Order: sequence, then C-alpha cells, then structure tokens
Amino acid sequence: MAESLYEPLNVDNPSIRLFVLLPDSNQDSPLQGRLQTVSLVSPPAYEALSYAWGHPENTQPVSINGQTVLVTPNLATALRHLRLDNEPRVLWIDALSINQASLTERAHQVTLMAQIYSQCVRDILWLGPVADSENRGRSFQEETLVKGLEMIKNIADRNLLTLRFIDEYHRIHDDWDEVYLSSEEYRQALSRAEESGVQAAELEINPFDTVDQNADTDGNGESSSAQDHSSRKMLLGPRARGALKAVLTSASVWKRIWIMQELSRAPRILLVAKRTSLDWDRISGFLGDTPYADAFHATFSHGYAGPMMRRIFHNVQIVDHQRRILRDETAGPSKLLDVLARFRTCRATDPRDKIFGLLGLATDDVDIKVDYRSSTAQVYANVTAALINHMGNLDIICQGPWHIRKDGSYINGDEQLEELPSWAIDFRTSGSVPLFAQRSIFNAGRATCQVPCRVLDSKALLTRGVVLGSVGPIRQVDYHAEGSTKLPGDRRDNASRAPVDWLKRYLGFDVLINPDSEPSYITGERAFTAFWRTLLADCGAYPMSRITLERVVEEDALLRNSWLEYIRRYSQEQSETDAEDTQYAQCAPFHEPRLANMFMHLISRWSFSITDNGLYTLITKPTREGDVLACIDGGKVPVVLRPANPESERQYQIITVAYVHGFMDMEATESISLRDKLGLKEEELLLV
Repeated sequence: MAESLYEPLNVDNPSIRLFVLLPDSNQDSPLQGRLQTVSLVSPPAYEALSYAWGHPENTQPVSINGQTVLVTPNLATALRHLRLDNEPRVLWIDALSINQASLTERAHQVTLMAQIYSQCVRDILWLGPVADSENRGRSFQEETLVKGLEMIKNIADRNLLTLRFIDEYHRIHDDWDEVYLSSEEYRQALSRAEESGVQAAELEINPFDTVDQNADTDGNGESSSAQDHSSRKMLLGPRARGALKAVLTSASVWKRIWIMQELSRAPRILLVAKRTSLDWDRISGFLGDTPYADAFHATFSHGYAGPMMRRIFHNVQIVDHQRRILRDETAGPSKLLDVLARFRTCRATDPRDKIFGLLGLATDDVDIKVDYRSSTAQVYANVTAALINHMGNLDIICQGPWHIRKDGSYINGDEQLEELPSWAIDFRTSGSVPLFAQRSIFNAGRATCQVPCRVLDSKALLTRGVVLGSVGPIRQVDYHAEGSTKLPGDRRDNASRAPVDWLKRYLGFDVLINPDSEPSYITGERAFTAFWRTLLADCGAYPMSRITLERVVEEDALLRNSWLEYIRRYSQEQSETDAEDTQYAQCAPFHEPRLANMFMHLISRWSFSITDNGLYTLITKPTREGDVLACIDGGKVPVVLRPANPESERQYQIITVAYVHGFMDMEATESISLRDKLGLKEEELLLV
C-alpha cells in the first residue's frame, strides 16, 4: 500500500505531501482525503498538526486517494473535530505526509522539519489524550481539556496580574494542595493586588470550584467545612487546578520530542480540544520576559516564580523560550547543547529522535548527520564527539544535565546501552547540572581540549589530564554508592547535624578543641577552614559565586565558636547517656544566608571524603572508594574515573564529577608547588 500511495519525493527540489481533509458536516461520517505533493519553495497555504500519536491499538480507517489507511484513535478523533463542514482543510500531518516505511524518506524529511513548520500558516496543537486520565474515558478527558482552555481564557480576559497574585500566595504559603485565604489574608492580599491594578472582581476567577458552606455538621453540631472554609475565599480549587494541569502539564503532547520543534518553529499556534481553541499568545502573555533557560540554568531558576508557575507553566515556558530565542536577534545562536538540554525530559519512541527531532531548532553549525541506519549508541557517541569538537571543551560531559550512569544503577526502566562508551552522553536520561561551574566559577582543567577529539577504535576518547588521587574510605553511614542517585530524605532533615558528624569521622574534634595541634591543609590554610569550605564547594548561593577571602575570615571565626560549643554539648550528652544514637542538640552549620543556602543545596546529593593523599573532596553517587579523581583538559570541574582494565593504568570509565578543595582553578597544571608536594604529573588518559 505504501509504495502505491507514496510516490518518491524530489530531494533536489525540496518537496512535501499535504493532506487535504475533505469536508463533511456529519462528525461520524467516514474520514476521507487526498495527498498532494507540493514544493516547499512556494507551497500553498496549509496548517500543520501537532498531536500525540497515542496507542496503536484499535486503529481507525481513513480513505486517502481511494486507499484505506489505518491511523491511531487520537489522530482519527482530531481529524473528526478539525474537519470543516463545507470546504476542504489542507494539513501537514507527519503520520500521513511522510512514508513512515521508508528510512531514506524519513531521514530526508527530518532535515526539512524546521522549514515545514516555519512556512505553515499556523500549527494546530491537538491536546488529547491526557496522560493522567487515561483510565477515565475519552469524554472525561475532552471535557477537562475544554474547561482548562476556558479557565485560561477567563484569567486572560480579567487580568494577567491575577495569575501572578495567586502564584504569590503559593510562594508565601508553600501550599499547593489548597488555596484558601482567611478574611484577613484576603483583605491584605486584595490591598496588594489593587496596588498592582488588579480589581476585586478579578480575583474571583474560579468557575469550577465552590466552597460548600452547608456541609454536614460534625458531632458538635458545627459544619466541619464551615469551620475550615466558611469565611475563606477559594482562589484556585482542585478542579480548576486539574483543568489547568490537563491543558498545560498532563496532555501527552508536552512530552513528545517532535512536537517541541513543531511548536518552536511555527509562526502561530492554536491549542485545540474538541471545538474549543486558544491562541498561544494568550498563554505566553502570562510569562513575561523571563531569562532564557539553557544547558546550565533551569526554567524559572533562582526563585523567579512560585510553585504554580513552576509546576503548571514549565512546559509552556521552555517552548516559549525557544520561540523567543529563534526570533530574538540579540539572543545569539540557538545552540544545540542548550536545545538538547532544554527538552531533555521529552520522550521519543525512537531514542535516536532525542537528537534528530531537535536538530531543526539549532542554528549553530554542529556537524551531525541524520542517519537512521546507525544504532542509538553510535548516534549518541557521534553527537557527543561533535559537540566536543564544536565547543572545544568537555562541558557536554562535565556540565551537561544528563546522568552519567556507568555503574548499572539505571533508572526509569532504561536499559543500558552496552555499546555506549562512558564518555558519551546517554540522551535518554535527564537530570540537572551536577556541579555548576559556568561564569568561570570553577576552572579545574585547561579551558580547552584537543579538537578534533581523538576517538580510538570508535570507542576510546583520548584526553590529557592530571590524576589527583584516589577516593579514600567513605565513612558516612547513609552513603551507599549503589542505588538511587539521591541520598536518604532524612539527610536534609538532619542537615544541621551532618557537618559536625563528618568532622568527627574524618578529622576528629581535636582540630577545634586543641587549635594549637590543628594541622594544615595542602594549600597552607588550617584544616578546619579547608573542611567547611569544601562542604560548600567554596561557594555561596543564589546566584552561585565563590566565597570571598573576607567572608572566609568572618565565617571561620563564627563557625569555630559555634561548632566548639556544639561539640561540648554533644560530648556532655554522650557521657550522660552513653548512647551512639543520641539526639544531640541542633547546631546551625553556617551563619551567612548565602552560605547556608549553598549547604542546603548540596547536602541531599553530596558527601565529604578525603583522598588517599589527603585532599578534601565532595563526592556524589555512584562514586566509591578507590575511584580516581582527575583534572582533564577542557573540564571545568574534576572528574571521577574508575579503572576499566586491570592490565592498563591509563584506561578509565568516567563516573561523575567532584569538587576537590584547592584544585578548582587550574592548580593541577599551573601550581608547581602543589604538584611537587603531591608528585602530580600530566599524562594521557583513555576514557572508554
């Protein structure tokens, strides 16, 4: 069927097929249409359709050029709602416009995607199905989506500041489950809102949730509902929140990799559920000119927005960022690394499309060929090498927000790509930048590496660097190299206790109790000072920046006094109870807010350790005792390496990154005194 329906396209004169959906006023009538081949040089007016393919079961027929083609139920539903009564509708639909059985045609059409969506009149974003409601039936999903679109219209029609006002409530109260204001809270909030131009009536934006003031009474004859809410204003209740989430979060389209390119390139976007629609610009207006997210900065980073903006508008925000970047001449190029990071949580049926589906959004000239004949591992390794060559550094490895998981601790059900070298990024994964080093915060290795990079036998990446030492015993009882990348949840709950506990386990309390006997660190500073600076990665937050020497002197004096008092209390409790698990008094580990923020940022993932040659380090899973720490050319932070071949001292797997105190500013290559003290030398390292 495909061969007779799909005549080969002209690759010399870029061509596409448009699907002409024939009209019918009866929504239940059979779907009919025809394919029309046109040149992209001067195509007729057409709309593009973005949608989630959905499950292939229970396919439905569409008559195309007199032949029956089976499509997924979601596409069939979309076509029935989009079909006009009296005139044909011209659409570009990937499932119908591309011969999916031809790898050659698929690869060629991928290279035209940016042009296809840039030249359409508008892109229709069909919102169904809702991922969170798949068991509730299609009609329920559709009605929820329609209500969500109406909700957004209601907010937009009243005042854009209304949503910001609700979000500010979330931020202050840190409460996402219910949004109620007491009478006094409401008056105060209303006063603040009116100062910003929001009128009282505009705060009543919730058409779907009501407060039942006549609920059944409890045993005391009082209404429990009235006790809680009778005098309160509900700003955004569960049903309204659910409707918003259905449109902007739960709809499957937000996780499909190809749709991200489609939405970013289209001149206009229309969100559609059944016969209800909403223009993209009305949603975009909520967001304002927020800073662009990139490979190293998250959407809504540094506390820009409260929880509602972050949770509900995250998907819209990253697409809106990409749309603005492509249209903003002052934004610079749309870098492939940023694009891959921005949409890293999106899914692709074919894992190679995690790359190929986004190439049309990058405007920097990275040498990547679309080739579906290459395996996933080959594609990922080639892309990693291409980005190293393009950038001239190892940011893709040392700073990329993808998990490096070569220890077998794979998550989300992903199977390990056996052919993938440890230095190549597994783009199926997602995470966050493990140790932020941009803005020249850290420069552990040389700024650049050799390019084009040398990959031996299509597997081993040849690098140069300095081995600093091996990770010594890890003495924290809650640290296990295997398993989840996160440490136990109570690590943050007991954060005030952890630093002093680590001090006891690694250095001993004598460094504070008997300061005259306190040893010096390799850098010449006192051991306790180097210890607490290591716990903070020598930074404060937010925004993240290095600790000044003046701040070091001030904080060091405060910490020595407070920790010494804490140690005395601890020792007293231990002597009185003689118990190892004494719940000893709490101690504020750091005084200055920016330092306290940084410690809380690090405590859930990072642990202190000491190398075999006495270097203080922060390590994270899956680092284990015996792993090697090294500074390599092009890497802003040290890397954790694991010997890969007992017969070769130079072959390593790259595991993750680390902080090594005193070696974050090219000391490994430029400080002759430190190198001489530790016997360090530059050497070639093979990453396999």
